[in-house]
Amino acid sequence: VLKSWISIVKAGALPIDQLMSVTTIAADRLMDKTVMVRRYAMQLLTAILEHNPFLGSLDPKPYQDKLAEVYEKVQESMPTDIKDARETSRKDAEDDETRRKIDEAA
Repeated sequence: VLKSWISIVKAGALPIDQLMSVTTIAADRLMDKTVMVRRYAMQLLTAILEHNPFLGSLDPKPYQDKLAEVYEKVQESMPTDIKDARETSRKDAEDDETRRKIDEAA
């Protein structure tokens, strides 16, 4: 059965919605008693990684940009008293860090 999954994955015929379940099956088979089953499970996982349909499309830049945009919106909508408390705690943390570095150097 694992050999069949390997062929399907290498042919690029595995539907994306089945990718996770096949990966789970292969990962579970890594704990099998039989050496051949473990070997085929490893080959299947390797094939899944090599023929990953998301391989070239997961550029982190758009996600980082979206994160920065959401962060700015959260900062803008944050109540003033929470902003002040946050800034105060950051300054205290920086002061504590500076004190700790001075103590370590002494």
